[in-house]
Amino acid sequence: MVFRRFRPPLLLSFLSLFGLLGLVAIGVIAGASITANRGAPVALGAGYTVATACDENVTVKAFTALDVASGQMYVATISLSDISQNATTGCGQKIMEAALNVNGQAVYTSWSIPAASTDKSFTFGGATILVGDYNASTALNPFPADGLNSIAITQLGSWNKRFISYGQEMGCAVLSSGGLKCWGYNPFGQVGDGTTTDRSTPVAVSGLISGVTGISVGIASYSSCALLSSGGVKCWGGNSYGQLGDGTTTTRSTPVAVSGLTSGVSAISVGDRFTCAVLSTGAAKCWGGNGSGQLGDGTNANRSTPVAVSGLSSGVSAIAAGGSHTCALLTTGGVKCWGQNSNGRLGDGTTTWSNFPVDVSGLSSGVSAISAGGQHTCALLTTGGVKCWGFNSSGQLGDGTITNSSTPVNVSGLSSGVTAISTGWTSSCALLSTGAVKCWGGNGSGQLGDGTKTNSSTPLDVLTLSSGVSAISAGYGDTCALLGGGVVKCWGANYVGQLGDGTTTERLTPTAVVGLP
Repeated sequence: MVFRRFRPPLLLSFLSLFGLLGLVAIGVIAGASITANRGAPVALGAGYTVATACDENVTVKAFTALDVASGQMYVATISLSDISQNATTGCGQKIMEAALNVNGQAVYTSWSIPAASTDKSFTFGGATILVGDYNASTALNPFPADGLNSIAITQLGSWNKRFISYGQEMGCAVLSSGGLKCWGYNPFGQVGDGTTTDRSTPVAVSGLISGVTGISVGIASYSSCALLSSGGVKCWGGNSYGQLGDGTTTTRSTPVAVSGLTSGVSAISVGDRFTCAVLSTGAAKCWGGNGSGQLGDGTNANRSTPVAVSGLSSGVSAIAAGGSHTCALLTTGGVKCWGQNSNGRLGDGTTTWSNFPVDVSGLSSGVSAISAGGQHTCALLTTGGVKCWGFNSSGQLGDGTITNSSTPVNVSGLSSGVTAISTGWTSSCALLSTGAVKCWGGNGSGQLGDGTKTNSSTPLDVLTLSSGVSAISAGYGDTCALLGGGVVKCWGANYVGQLGDGTTTERLTPTAVVGLP
């Protein structure tokens, strides 16, 4: 289960922009390490000094946006080769504004550039980048013929932010208000409403009525964690291995702060009785159960507070905690994994367990997203293709076999066109650029959504979801999808109300979660 934090845009507030949506679906990411002008990684909005043809330094600020239609993250930066000197002003700089316009909503950021251009808009994936003068009243005025010559649009890969998360027999969703609602199985208080009563419809998480920017639900640990706008992390639910990170092993039915992580966190992921986080510095930290070395600190000792992952003090862009193993996506596009390696889930060509990170074979670059399941792992490539590795008894690797693989294999039929992935305990799912969803692997509870309970070793279409999906999350025996307007639909097992439809009836095709948005 993976999540990457949203931070508010530079000039407009997150809530004012997207309050019309029941669930947040778009945004600008700030503070993440990105590559501007194909150069060295820089922090969004931090400033980037380059030399122009006029031999004058120019401060450039990169613009990053999520394209809702494709689920891809893009950065718009100045193309230095296209900057020309203005005959009147020479290399005079002008403050420029860029806007991502989606469904009538604009997100602004700015940079200083030399004057020179008439180009005003650039379209990709159904969204439009506009260039113009920023007006204090938030209007974007047409820019005169002395501005930017062109903008380079570079695809960075899938955005790791999650607005829905599904785990073991429960799910959660972040609302446009910044509040959080959860539903399903609740014996350890993992729903977070201060009780241990199962909930077949969403209820508010205690104390988190605003300020939540992401959620991760444990794939098999009966615990949940939320990422806050402050950069802090709070967790609740089962805590027998210290997976809540509060320095105790006490079960909590309401959120508690993770020790030492009150700020500076950019991503979280809850696995099987352990949790991991990526810091804004690019470092990785983990806590909780460590019997298989899944915390990556070189030991097998459980930790009730966060510890540093060995060798990953920087350069991490995303993290995925699974069943007793963990994987990290690096800023280079490479992948490292650690922990239990039965059936080859670490992807290093062996079945040797490791309590420190090892390289995944053949994936030293070119990866844009990762997801760790119960005993398998999948990666989304920058080409839009998908590779998986590890346990494959239910066909969860998607290669048309049920043979385990200790190195990545191609998912059949998904060599391109995928924008997001999510792995469950024995299943895997992919979101396509068309907004459709395909799933494969274990299907004993109907979690593939094809109307049957038959396992499949190749991807199948999820019925009724041929378009309009913006996020997916696979859990223990269930799957959920976020659709336009903040609607959430789930399918699979429902014996404790984990589908959130107000019943305990198993669903072999998607059904709407009650009360969302």
